Amino acid sequence: MGLDHPDVAVTLNNQGALFRRTKRFAEASRSYNRSLSILSRMLPAGHPYLAGLRNNLAILQTELRNAEAASDHARVAAAATRTAFGETNPYVAKALLSQAGSDILAERFDEAETAAKEALTIARSAYGELHNEVINAINMLSVVYNASGRQEEAIIALENALALALKVFGPDHVRTGTIYRNLGCTSFDLGDKVAALNALRKADDILDKSLRHVLSISDEPQRMLHLVDARSQMCIHLSVLIAMEPLGRWISSEAMRLVLRRKLIGLDYAYVHLHSLNARSGDYKQARWRELQLAIAQIQVAGTPTDTQTVEPLAAMMTEFAQLDREIIYEIPSQAWANLIANVNVEDIQNTLGARSALIEFVQYERYVPRTTGSKGARAAGAMCYLAFVVKQGMSGVVWAADLGEVSEIDTLIERYRTVLQGCDGLIVDELPMSTNATVTAEVTLGARLRQLIFGSLLEPLEGIDDLIVAADGALSRIPFSILPDEDGCRLGDVCGISYVGCGRDLIRRAVEPEATRAVSLVVADPDYDYGLFSEGQSSKPVDKFFTPLPGTREEGQAIAEMLGVNALFGVDARKDTLLSQKHPWILHLATHGFYFEMTKPDEFERWVQTSHDRSLETASDRLAGLSNPLLRSGIALAGANVGLSNDPRSSSGGLLTAAEVMVLDLRGTEMVVLSACETGLGDSFLGEGMFGLHRSFLFAGAKSVVVSLWPVPDAETCDLMQEFYRLLLTGAPRVEALRRAQETVRARQPDPAIWGGFILQGERRPLQHLVAS
Repeated sequence: MGLDHPDVAVTLNNQGALFRRTKRFAEASRSYNRSLSILSRMLPAGHPYLAGLRNNLAILQTELRNAEAASDHARVAAAATRTAFGETNPYVAKALLSQAGSDILAERFDEAETAAKEALTIARSAYGELHNEVINAINMLSVVYNASGRQEEAIIALENALALALKVFGPDHVRTGTIYRNLGCTSFDLGDKVAALNALRKADDILDKSLRHVLSISDEPQRMLHLVDARSQMCIHLSVLIAMEPLGRWISSEAMRLVLRRKLIGLDYAYVHLHSLNARSGDYKQARWRELQLAIAQIQVAGTPTDTQTVEPLAAMMTEFAQLDREIIYEIPSQAWANLIANVNVEDIQNTLGARSALIEFVQYERYVPRTTGSKGARAAGAMCYLAFVVKQGMSGVVWAADLGEVSEIDTLIERYRTVLQGCDGLIVDELPMSTNATVTAEVTLGARLRQLIFGSLLEPLEGIDDLIVAADGALSRIPFSILPDEDGCRLGDVCGISYVGCGRDLIRRAVEPEATRAVSLVVADPDYDYGLFSEGQSSKPVDKFFTPLPGTREEGQAIAEMLGVNALFGVDARKDTLLSQKHPWILHLATHGFYFEMTKPDEFERWVQTSHDRSLETASDRLAGLSNPLLRSGIALAGANVGLSNDPRSSSGGLLTAAEVMVLDLRGTEMVVLSACETGLGDSFLGEGMFGLHRSFLFAGAKSVVVSLWPVPDAETCDLMQEFYRLLLTGAPRVEALRRAQETVRARQPDPAIWGGFILQGERRPLQHLVAS
């Protein structure tokens, strides 16, 4: 086919639409422009497909708020469409609506109104009154009116559009829901909060029904498109609720219920998908899905393919995988999807909590800033903020709610605190410095300030609580709350045990999960990262020592294996294929290096790809950091990992187990996964969908709980901590309590929280099930 084939251009155009809808604008621009470049060499300037591409670029530039670029593309597209199809063709109406959007951005409101009205006239002439394109044109007119300060006229236009939508689509259609949302926003602009809330409630009811259907038949990219829209609507609805009911006190649970129906919903859909897949044991589709998932990940991690011999098979595998994935999704009973967001309420969560327990649900949201009546131009962007909801037993129908302030302030302080804890940026494992007085002072000062920002407005509802369950969001996932000090140096973990869940819904789901059957545990430790291929005298080409040995992990693995009554896998036996062949071990303990790479900025990576034609110049970090899938940029190192990361002809990615590959494991019935490695709790954070990384993949695969670290951890002290953790677990201590007490044991000898405080427990916090003497 070749990289300049028309079909490639069509695929790039579709890819651009996906990137634009998911707010990945730089990638969308590259995809659209590459498509335009290919087709401009093959088609005449006025070709309709080129006009459509220009129209897509106009929409993109409008979203990027590049008024002139948007206007240029829109006018070229409209002119080409008129030439190709005639003045009154419906395609001209579509182009005119894009032009109206760019004119609004440029504050040319008269021209925008003219274009929208012309589009409405064409649509009515072509289709009559009851048609989607007529509704689109009326909706655009409402946008023109709103942007030009004519909110009352905007309301009238939206009411007309709603009347038509109810006839054309019906009361439960997503397009009807969009108009309700716009009505809610415009009513809020006019100060009518009651009307705004009523409209937004109807919009959310429709969205719930739509999500149950659309997400159950969609693959991952399509799901992300719908989730971005759902998140945006949630932010508007939350803003109205907050305006009606001030925070910092006990309030009705409507806002919390909304968050429970939206936060991490994509995660739960993927959870149902993977568990349904694992239930098809021995099924051809399951086996092929698993085979393709592993093969695609292996090729992508091995290096960005540029030659046709690699690109075409990879593209074929990805196409087959997407088709197979859709087929499997279609076969999942519809009730399994519907149950995810049906009847989610705060009372069910309250019933799972003990008398001295509390859930804190954190959520990022963008404050919706209503227009002032008569104001013109673009709506002011709202700040991203953190909300916190405290849920306790016995507080039926109410939750404590607080606005913690802007995300930027808290996130910046989190990164500063992490830097101080680790002593310096880019800290290497086993080189953690002992705290100097200056470091201790900075750590306590920054930590106390961070604790005040996060918990200062939550002190009243948390009084008397000694069991805290945290559902974090955003950068709050990058810090263990247990180490946060007050001004006197007393840590939060000194007064309560802390465990983590993705969302409060997890507590409800856990309450109805069937008990697991105890199976044999698996311990993997101290892999031979060179796999014996690069020992002295065996090769004239030295391996890149990306992963260096961790001597303490062998001692740790041996001790844990003896406690669990199994034989550990060490050295060359600590292989990826062995791990992938295991099914639902009771406990899975991995004592090795973890890795996580921040993604290279898209523009920087693009320049690197275009200028570097010599693959020998590509380092492991270049390769992994350039991958867009966050589940390929995090994982653990097993036997042969350095071989896989070297440029030796024998290299492969066989020693790297990425988070994407972890998802094919069958861990149903696995009580706990312990990742005794550095930074295994990190990943990319996606608004509303949490952190995509290694710990999430193990939970996806079915593990009830995962212990991970949030920064590089020292080898020897981690060995001591883990042995004490298991000693306590196997005597029946709750998981959260066992981890807290093990950390306290190490802390008594090494008070620096960077040494003992990096591990957190995600998921089930109660004692291990089926606990018997080893």
